[in-house]
Amino acid sequence: MPKQIGVEIVAEGRWLNFAKAKWVNALGETREWEMIQRKMPRGGLNVVEVVPILRLRGQPPQIVLVSQYRVPVDHETLELPAGLVDGEQTAEQTARRELWEETGYTCGAMTLSPMLTLNPAIAETTSKMVTVEIDGDHPDNEDPHPHNAVAEGERTTVHLLPLDQHLPQRLQEMGASGELLIEARLYAFAQGIALAHTLGIAAPVAPHSL
Repeated sequence: MPKQIGVEIVAEGRWLNFAKAKWVNALGETREWEMIQRKMPRGGLNVVEVVPILRLRGQPPQIVLVSQYRVPVDHETLELPAGLVDGEQTAEQTARRELWEETGYTCGAMTLSPMLTLNPAIAETTSKMVTVEIDGDHPDNEDPHPHNAVAEGERTTVHLLPLDQHLPQRLQEMGASGELLIEARLYAFAQGIALAHTLGIAAPVAPHSL
């Protein structure tokens, strides 16, 4: 059975460490694997991703997305709102904070995923996906705008798209313009919506009266 037997930090940064893990493969051979560590408690929750569903009276539901410049890819990317867990905050608290900071919206009901892993080939980052309901008719959501920490490189633009089986096509069109890169987990989510409709597993999200 493959197993990790030790980790050596090679380079230490402000937020991340570059490390080499020693591990034993299925043949019993000892190997090295290059990896990235977040400077957060190991085994705890690191990241929360938010799936925000905006509902306005008499209108079909929309998904709230954000775009922002990402330094590693030197490009604007289209993503679900997301952020790091701050200290002892819960997934729910983090989801509310990140939604407000990146979109300006407040939310109500929440549904949490189990603990997930992000890019396990190179990192040990853990995450949860939190689906939230936004009452677009609530006074707090009448004129939303992001509350970003611009000095830290956070400056988001909000995008509202219909939440239906055509979401993958809309994302493809936005990516084809060359102005945005589409984040992989967002596209996988969109494909799931479209596939459920195609297979008749579930009806598209219906309009909701708040």
